Amino acid sequence: MNILTRILFELSLIGALNKAYSKNKSKKYDLIICIGSSLAGGFVAKKISTKLSIPAGIIVHDLAGQGATQSGLPGGTLIARLVTQIESKILQSATGIVAISEMMQEVILKMDIQERKVTNILIYSANPVTPINQNIARAKFGWASNEFIVLHTGNMGAKQHLENVVRAADALLANLRIRIFLTGLS
Repeated sequence: MNILTRILFELSLIGALNKAYSKNKSKKYDLIICIGSSLAGGFVAKKISTKLSIPAGIIVHDLAGQGATQSGLPGGTLIARLVTQIESKILQSATGIVAISEMMQEVILKMDIQERKVTNILIYSANPVTPINQNIARAKFGWASNEFIVLHTGNMGAKQHLENVVRAADALLANLRIRIFLTGLS
């Protein structure tokens, strides 16, 4: 996603969220919870919470300013500073914030957010993980017991720099005992 596409995404999301809110006749909310990394979500959540005089919480999965910094796009550093300032204002206005990792919490606190507002709740798995025998698991996926498996599970975008994995795969062509798999969202 380039910068223009992201701006259009944020603006269309603001429009869609405002439209959804205006169609809801009840307006009887106890609180507003925003989930995600969009500036639009936090902006609209704060707007609604202020209008209704109710608390607003934000669950931070990712930070757009950090994404712009890590994107490597031309002008990314300048855009990252601007986006981080906007993000910081949105987070400062929240009643409470949930960070999904300790590292995310550290970044949020560096944005001049009061520590008492930030809670760390890890979301590594919503389901219990049942231990399984390694050989059975490998057989299920067709992996030999003597192969070294490299598995990336997560987002697949510009800031993950997965081109490095492709370069590593090229370098490993001679070693057929190493296999690389990518699974996740783009």
